Amino acid sequence: MRINKIQNNIFTVLKKVGEITSDLFDSGSGHRISMRRGYYYYVKRMENEGIVKKVRVRKKVITYALTEKGRKFINVPETLIQRTDGLSTIVIFDIPESDARKRTIFRRYLLRRGFVQLQGSVLISPNKIDKKTKSLLDELNIKKYTTIISGKIDYIY
Repeated sequence: MRINKIQNNIFTVLKKVGEITSDLFDSGSGHRISMRRGYYYYVKRMENEGIVKKVRVRKKVITYALTEKGRKFINVPETLIQRTDGLSTIVIFDIPESDARKRTIFRRYLLRRGFVQLQGSVLISPNKIDKKTKSLLDELNIKKYTTIISGKIDYIY
């Protein structure tokens, strides 16, 4: 499962408070945000995937808490594996315009993972490609448009 900003906010609250209600979303930093449609959608989606469960229903207010699967999911540390072979990982993709949304998702994901953009669809990083990135390629169904190269850039002076 990919995590977006809304789900990350939900996980943050669940980590700090232990539960979340359907009528109010508290980010833990003093901000009180109404549980909009987007939040409700992702909480329901997380419930369907077994990450959260309903623990209480009172006066039309539903309280959700993490399941064991959810606790395991949020406790996985985000680690980047640095290359030790002196090479860099270069990702080149040519995703059709009809899949522009997938292209944007993938590019932003790589940028958040420490890649640097050399050109629009060419990114480079000193880190190895991990299972999460490979999983995202499969999930978005863009593997056939993507090339991953281990290489070294030589500077000409």
